[in-house]
Amino acid sequence: MTKQQTLIYEIITQSQKHQTAEEIFLAAKGQLPTIAMGTVYRTLGLFVEKGIIRRLSIRGMADCYDPCTDPHDHLVCEKCGKIEDIKIPHIKEDLEKWVDKEISSFDIVIRYICDDCKLKSIEG
Repeated sequence: MTKQQTLIYEIITQSQKHQTAEEIFLAAKGQLPTIAMGTVYRTLGLFVEKGIIRRLSIRGMADCYDPCTDPHDHLVCEKCGKIEDIKIPHIKEDLEKWVDKEISSFDIVIRYICDDCKLKSIEG
């Protein structure tokens, strides 16, 4: 891995959130001022292609990147956009029974209002 790729990988894997390419770029730029946005995009594409990270394309939001490639799905707050990983036990097997087909992959995005946003609406 190049110096830039290593930095991008570290930024993604050390984050507690699903970051956009721009957020990753800004974090990388803070540590390596000469890095270009194109380098970030190319590296993210390479990492997704190799299965190192997962790209999340969620309607109404910029694509973001998930370091967890284990099968899981996502909760997305409709107010603040916060994304949380969730695991639904046996979902693949249940879906395969329901559609009577072998499923190679699927993405489930569940929209909700997070507790922080609920609290803000009560207080505000």
